Amino acid sequence: GYGFFALYQHGKPIRIFMHQRIREYPVTGGASTAARAFYNEDLKQYGLKILNFLKWNGVAMVEFKYDQKQRRFSLMEINSKFWGSTELALRAGVNFAADLVRVYRGEKLVYNENYNRDLHFYWPLDNDILHLWHTQQMGRISEYWKRNAATNIGQSFRADIRKTLGLLKKIVASK
Repeated sequence: GYGFFALYQHGKPIRIFMHQRIREYPVTGGASTAARAFYNEDLKQYGLKILNFLKWNGVAMVEFKYDQKQRRFSLMEINSKFWGSTELALRAGVNFAADLVRVYRGEKLVYNENYNRDLHFYWPLDNDILHLWHTQQMGRISEYWKRNAATNIGQSFRADIRKTLGLLKKIVASK
């Protein structure tokens, strides 16, 4: 799927970001375990049109699927809360949380759509390894170390240990 993310202030967009989901878990449909920042003018226009019509205020994630045959995006849902891949936006240079606080403090922000559009982000301990395990693609772990890639490993030693133990438990249980 594809996501158009935005922060609106009084019905006007002030921050936008877009991503493409690379992998998810469960494999049949679930949360992103690997995604990439990107930019697509059509996706931007669809997202803006929907949120502008709704006179949106605050954060939103507008999720789309892309139909290869018809060569167009189809709306799936709108989430009016922070999304699981917020970390990708943050690493790409869009700090929705800090900007939302600034909005609610009454600061007037100007529109900005600048971000690193060539960043891949992986959540290894948050089920990306499980995705690779279940699809027999463990060799793709090397993607974590390629240029313009980032992971959430190392942010919290305690969380990493807890997630690693949980991951090992899931792998053993799946045999």
